[in-house]
Amino acid sequence: MSETIALFDGNSLVHRGYHAIKPLTTSRGEMTNAVFGFTAMLIKAFADLHPNMGAVAFDKSAPTFRHEAYVDYKANRRRMADDLRPQFERVRQIVAAFGMPIYELAGYEADDLLGTLARQAVEQGVDVVVVTGDTDALQLVAPHVRVLVPSRGMTDAVLYDEQAVRDRYGLEPIQIIDYKALKGDPSDNIKGIPGVGEKTAQRLLGRYGTIERLIELPDDLDPKLRPAVEANVEALKVGKQLTTIRQDAPIQLDLKAARLDRQDRARLIALMRELEFRSLIERLPAQRGAAPAKAKQTSMFDEEGTGAQGRPPLGDYRTAASDPELDALLAQLRAAETFALNTQTTQPGSTTAPLIGLAFSTKPETGWYVPYSEERLARLRPLLEDPKPKVGHNLKVDAEVLNRYGVQLRGIDFDAMIAAFVIDTSQRVFALKDLAWSRLGVEIQDPVDLVGKGKSQISLADVEEDATACYACAHADVVLRLKPILEQELAREQVSHVFREIEMPCVPVIARMEEAGIAIDVGYFGEMSRELAGKLAAVEQEIYGCCGHQFNIGSPLQLGQVLFEELKLPRGRKTRTGWSTDAETLEELRGVHPIVDLLFEYRQLAKLKSTYVDALPTMVAPDGRVHTSFNQIGAHTGRLSSSEPNLQNIPIRTELGRAVRRGFIAGGPGLVLLGADYSQVELRILAHITRDEALLAAFKAKLDIHRATAATIFNLPPEAVTGDQRRLAKVVNFGIAYGLGAYGLSVQAGISQNEATQFIRSYLDRYTGIARYIEEIKRTAEEKGYVETIMGRRIRIPDIVSVNRAVRSAAERRAINAPIQGSNADFMKVAMSRVDAALTERGLRTRLILQVHDELVFEAPREEVEQVQGIVGGIMTGVYPLDPPLEVEFKVGENWCDVE
Repeated sequence: MSETIALFDGNSLVHRGYHAIKPLTTSRGEMTNAVFGFTAMLIKAFADLHPNMGAVAFDKSAPTFRHEAYVDYKANRRRMADDLRPQFERVRQIVAAFGMPIYELAGYEADDLLGTLARQAVEQGVDVVVVTGDTDALQLVAPHVRVLVPSRGMTDAVLYDEQAVRDRYGLEPIQIIDYKALKGDPSDNIKGIPGVGEKTAQRLLGRYGTIERLIELPDDLDPKLRPAVEANVEALKVGKQLTTIRQDAPIQLDLKAARLDRQDRARLIALMRELEFRSLIERLPAQRGAAPAKAKQTSMFDEEGTGAQGRPPLGDYRTAASDPELDALLAQLRAAETFALNTQTTQPGSTTAPLIGLAFSTKPETGWYVPYSEERLARLRPLLEDPKPKVGHNLKVDAEVLNRYGVQLRGIDFDAMIAAFVIDTSQRVFALKDLAWSRLGVEIQDPVDLVGKGKSQISLADVEEDATACYACAHADVVLRLKPILEQELAREQVSHVFREIEMPCVPVIARMEEAGIAIDVGYFGEMSRELAGKLAAVEQEIYGCCGHQFNIGSPLQLGQVLFEELKLPRGRKTRTGWSTDAETLEELRGVHPIVDLLFEYRQLAKLKSTYVDALPTMVAPDGRVHTSFNQIGAHTGRLSSSEPNLQNIPIRTELGRAVRRGFIAGGPGLVLLGADYSQVELRILAHITRDEALLAAFKAKLDIHRATAATIFNLPPEAVTGDQRRLAKVVNFGIAYGLGAYGLSVQAGISQNEATQFIRSYLDRYTGIARYIEEIKRTAEEKGYVETIMGRRIRIPDIVSVNRAVRSAAERRAINAPIQGSNADFMKVAMSRVDAALTERGLRTRLILQVHDELVFEAPREEVEQVQGIVGGIMTGVYPLDPPLEVEFKVGENWCDVE
């Protein structure tokens, strides 16, 4: 048999996807975790099995013959979750786009249809693989029939042939029917024989072969089991009837309709983009029957001038390699009011890899590619440094690449990536490929199409120049075409001012921050690494002392066994892979046993050592500094995030965190670090938004806010407030802006959940403006689908209408927090661009090098510190007329810890 058909158990795989993947929603609030899991399994099966045909079977909601035979069949099954039910229609759309027929029949389960289709396929000379999450289907394994079962989540799967069934169960595939009936199946409410588990069932069938032989009560039957078998004869007969998959359902397999070359690839990609399954698009298998790709790519189009999917050509793209060609391009660039550009390095997206070319577009459907040479870049330089408006996608990267070659990119006017983010902050990916498809309906290449990925990745310099030129020109062309569309969307969403006044001025500032980097003391980190290694070894020994033996502390499996099986700690919970030992689980165990606090200490030491202390010295660039990457669209609130290294996650309030910060230093003689920190900015924003009288009065009187809160809640004079009471008030003051609930407060403050509930109730009873805001903002988010910052940024909260309670509750917490944290982000971005401009205008040597949380960090000559404080303080407090007013605190030091 040379052909293979894959038969998919629709219901089983959809349910497995739903439970294996955490709640996942689109930017519109549509729940898609089950659809994603099902589609991922489908694609993986195609990739692993290479079938020629495929079909999917679904259950019908009507009762089956099994319900007629046994009224309690599946009686223990829970009602389908409300957020799962609507996902089945999307699954059907995916199946239809793949070109696979769907089989379903009243009175029969999907298993019976799969069994029938498998028999008919073999009879027609076709090999079969049944793909299902239900091991009942292993009874179908036979010559030419295999069963693929996901074994962990949706990623790993086991392919069973006859030998694989024997290896796992010690039984023939047909005996799986008797095996299930003997041991029972709680999910289907099949009772089996009480006390008979997997091992006993295997042993009995190994000796007697079938249930029919067993219920004859053979003489050598274990006397202990004889009464149980005798008492459950009818149950065993019914169980076998229920677990037997029928292979005679009244359906007919149509092999022609099942051929996978019938897929509607355009519809499939459109569906996945609509569902926001970007990662799956890259994994789609090539369409069966499609023409093989040419070995040498010289353009993005085939010989007939259309793309691989029948798309029209993107544009007329040329390469400017000769002087006359470059002259023609320069003339176009000078005449254009604006133009799009795109730099290409040997590693796409890298700011440090060598430049190999630049692409330009001055009007839609055209593009020029300029292979890099010093002479060509010198001729382009005046136009790149001219303030004429320029368009791009992630222009920060282009600016940094050109800066390494001595070109200061000016006129950074429109960034398509940032525009798309401002339009809809709930989106997860803003790649140009996605924007091109969603706004223009065209497909452009991903860098991985040219250079590959992982170990097989090559340098873009090794790709055919024509292919690189076409790829780069398409990017410049598409960006130019996107500009008017995105501008219209910005205007429609009433966020053009956020894009123009807050986000775009930050692009060159962030580029300069990344280029500047920050110096570190490599020797200091080396010594700290040795000290932490000693502390880790000491804590390890204390942990071993708690249980009496050594084990792998980093292994969740071994740690779970120690905590919950050996030490018998309470409140343990099991997952599919063993006992949970995550931070939330351990937090619930604080105070129960000394090992818990030791584990927290061990994890903190290990994380700081590996993530920062050992890693930072390896990240030092040739200039002796570490250059983090700032992500301008890294958080839905607009807040900057950083990576490689992530400087946002270095703890501020722990001694170890402060010790790590001590290793970040001023980068030369006469230089110091200057920190400018917004004082209690989110509480001030909370007071401004809520107009809560008590909070406003406390700020106006310049009181200790946390002490004042504690005094209000505990009905005490401020001087009578204890340290613990103030600490509790501080947790709530900051936590309330994050939608902190009773559980969160109990964990953070170390109090019972009942005490936390009462404290929050008392807080909201006294701060009525805040209580009113919380309810109003949740209602606003539900009605509009978004909330707004003080400066007008719209932050979408699509999950606010989810039928899943946990998802909706998380969305409500985001809705409470987003206007506060988002306003803070807006203030910080405005301050950054204004401060940078002011320092440049005055010709000062001070430069902005970091933005972390509520703080700006500068590297400054000592003699400029006083002047810079005046400039920065005036700008930061003046970004918005907040009530209560914004305040800034300054600190100066030789290292980052000293400016905290």
